Amino acid sequence: MAPAALLRAAKEADLSAVALTDHDTIAGLGEAESAGAATGIEVIAGVELSAARNGKTVHILGYGFDRNNFDLLALLKKMQEIRHNRNMQILARLAERGIDITGDELAAANPGGLIGRPHIARLLVKKKVVSGIEQAFRRYLKKGGLAYAAAERFPATATIGTIKKAGGLAVLAHPATFAKSLPDMAENIIFLHGHGLDGIEAIYPGHTTKIRKGLFALAEKHQLLITGGSDFHGTFTQGINIGGAPVMPPVPYKLLEKIKERLRRP
Repeated sequence: MAPAALLRAAKEADLSAVALTDHDTIAGLGEAESAGAATGIEVIAGVELSAARNGKTVHILGYGFDRNNFDLLALLKKMQEIRHNRNMQILARLAERGIDITGDELAAANPGGLIGRPHIARLLVKKKVVSGIEQAFRRYLKKGGLAYAAAERFPATATIGTIKKAGGLAVLAHPATFAKSLPDMAENIIFLHGHGLDGIEAIYPGHTTKIRKGLFALAEKHQLLITGGSDFHGTFTQGINIGGAPVMPPVPYKLLEKIKERLRRP
C-alpha cells in the first residue's frame, strides 16, 4: 500500500499513531507524515533493516533517526543495490525453468519503489505459474525454493551501530522468527543489547502469550524498550490487519511515550 493509503487504513482502524517501517528504504516517510497530518494520526519515522547474526537473518527496526544521516543513507543505498541484484538472480533462475519475467515487468510492479520477493510472487500468480502467493514462495522463492537466491546481509551489530549514529533507537523485530526458544531469544537479545540494542518488538502476531510474557520480563530485566508491530504488508499478509487485530493484542500508546522519552535523552 502507498503511505497515504496506509494512513487512511490506520484512521479506519482507529489507531492514534503508526510507524512506517519499510524494508531498506525511508522514501515513503514524507508522504506518510503528510497523510498523518491530514488524518490526525501521529507518524513515527522508521525503517526495517535485514541483518545477520550467526548465519541467520535478523531484522533490526530503527525509530526516530535523522533521515539525512550520511551513514544511514549509505547503508540504505548498499542494501537497495543488494536487493536489486538478488531480484535479477531470481529472475534468471526462473528463466532457466522457462518462466519469463522481465526486469521491466518487475519494475512496473511497484513504480518508484523497492521491489522484493512478494512482487515476484504476485507476477507468478498473474502469469498463472502458481495459484497464490503462498505457493509462489513455497515452490520458488523461499530458502530451498527452485529460484531462491540468498541476499548479502550486514552484521546486526554494525546495523545497530548505524542506527545509533543517526540518532535513532534500534529494536529487534519479531525475535521468535529467528530463534526457536526463549533461552535462544534471550541469548541473542543480551548479545545485541551489549552492542547498543535499545528494545524488543515483543507484541507481534507470531508471538504466543508465553513468548510475549518472556520478552516483557527480559526487557524489564535489561531496561530495554518494548515495542509492538503488526508486520502489516497489505494484501501480502492475509489475516493480519493494520494494527494487528485480531491476531495480536493492541499496542498501548504508553509504549510510544517511553520511546519518545528515550529519544529525548541527551
